[in-house]
Amino acid sequence: MKAPNEPTSRYIKVGQRIASGQVLIKRVDFKSGADPIVVLEENGVEVSKIVGEKSPRVAQNPI
Repeated sequence: MKAPNEPTSRYIKVGQRIASGQVLIKRVDFKSGADPIVVLEENGVEVSKIVGEKSPRVAQNPI
């Protein structure tokens, strides 16, 4: 896992918090024949990410 604003990547497990404690690793879904999906939760909102998926780039200077 590589969290924004953290210098290095690291291994994570369900129940851990990343990004200065703001994001919870809620669960990992394993489906036969597919890549695992990590479910993250921040402020009550769940976001699913496929293992190895890159995050979209965020504009540095939004208008």
